[in-house]
Amino acid sequence: MTGRDPDDDAGTEGTAPDQASSADADADADAGADADAAAPVARFRAPAAGRADKLVAAGLGGASRKRVAALFQAGAVRVDGRRVQKGAAVAQGSEIAVADAPVTDDALRPIARPDLDLDVVYEDDALVIINKPALQPCQPLRAGESKTLASALIARYPECARVGADPREAGLAHRLDIATSGLVIAARSALVWGSLRHSFGNHAVEKRYLALTWGAPRGDQCAAPLRRQSGKRMAATTLDVHPRALPALTRWRVREALGPATLVECVTETGRMHQVRVHLAACGAPIVGDDTYGPDPAKAPVLPLRGHFLHASQLTLPHPISGRPLTVTAPLPADRSATLAHLRQRG
Repeated sequence: MTGRDPDDDAGTEGTAPDQASSADADADADAGADADAAAPVARFRAPAAGRADKLVAAGLGGASRKRVAALFQAGAVRVDGRRVQKGAAVAQGSEIAVADAPVTDDALRPIARPDLDLDVVYEDDALVIINKPALQPCQPLRAGESKTLASALIARYPECARVGADPREAGLAHRLDIATSGLVIAARSALVWGSLRHSFGNHAVEKRYLALTWGAPRGDQCAAPLRRQSGKRMAATTLDVHPRALPALTRWRVREALGPATLVECVTETGRMHQVRVHLAACGAPIVGDDTYGPDPAKAPVLPLRGHFLHASQLTLPHPISGRPLTVTAPLPADRSATLAHLRQRG
């Protein structure tokens, strides 16, 4: 699987592939509604007590853990009529209903889309660095989805289609949440992909983000460990409160005060799911437009913005072939710049 950046994919951004964001909440809700309404493709009794995911995998003829986990994430599994998490304990004889068939790897392979824009900010024989627009998934989240960065990437660089540990990856060495804009790296060969994953895993890649927050965050960093709270939501905690929480560290500095909002530059020392979003919210400054960790959208000031305001603005990494430092930057998208101009005009 691809490594997740602190604000990577369902997902978005860390080391597993969820690309969750405020932008895909409606799609997730629709998927859940479809799962509830659909007639089950499988219904069976638990032959023995055990974990829900293991029983589902066995009941579906040995489906992979990855695909079974996706069924639970989509809300497609019910035990005795109630939706459950994959680790739930199931009693012998309980009725298990699965609303969808597991998606195959082939069904999730990116579809080349030469008609999609691809903003390449750096390329050489080894890698490509793209400035991803907000509200675009990095890779398919469901079968047939093609308006993705991966689809645009393989249309221009077909060799990327064969690179990565997951057929959806298209050479992507990490991911961003759907609503997060900015820099994403793709490898053009398996050798380079492995080198990039090693660099990410050893914290050799410096990632800088620009975030617009409601209010100013307390202090200049947050080291609260993160754990999955429910579904695609993460929570800041402490190790003594929850032993399964993962260490995480985000540093920041205030770039500009903009009335009710603040422009903040963040540097992540680790790569956890939703890391920047959760840490800023935990320190009193949720990201503007973040419906998951921010205030009720109905109560927030109206701004000319779709999705949340988080932009991966700079990457510095050792080049996977030469080893020399490579720094790449990406400007803010036009609508994000317009949002800042709007706030400056308001004073």
